[in-house]
Amino acid sequence: MDATNRTLTITIQGEQVKIEGYKSGKLDLFKVNLTKPFYVTKIKGADGYYVWTSVPQGEQELAETIGELIDKALGSNGKSSEQQSLF
Repeated sequence: MDATNRTLTITIQGEQVKIEGYKSGKLDLFKVNLTKPFYVTKIKGADGYYVWTSVPQGEQELAETIGELIDKALGSNGKSSEQQSLF
């Protein structure tokens, strides 16, 4: 996994949270620096829509919430579009 040296900041419940971009093969990952850092990415689901998920899985609800904020910060239109990239 390679860091891209690209970051953005989003606001979650009034707190500024730093998001760092990483590349792993063809996968764009976003490291979310909360108390316990974790990664999120956007994948195409079986229904054909794109969804945010945590890597590894286990923080799905939080990944979806943070993913929506990342979409807004990057100018994406949500479930109908692929993940926007910091790269």
